[in-house]
Amino acid sequence: MIGPNDLAASMGHPGQPTHPDVQAAVNDIANRLRAHGMPFGLPVARDTARDWHAKGARLFYLTLTQILNEGLHPWRIDPT
Repeated sequence: MIGPNDLAASMGHPGQPTHPDVQAAVNDIANRLRAHGMPFGLPVARDTARDWHAKGARLFYLTLTQILNEGLHPWRIDPT
């Protein structure tokens, strides 16, 4: 598993998993793992899972908040 938040902190960008340097490192790690035929995964969102699958990721994780937000979306009440 690739941990972008942990990687960001170790690279001196705590709390910035989308920092360009961190994203470059994540992509580099993913490319190296894929080149060696190693399964890998990382945290995804609904809009990034398909792209990461295309890049070779086979393990995905989501936060409980993401799962609940998606699952409960049909039952949300419009406050207006």
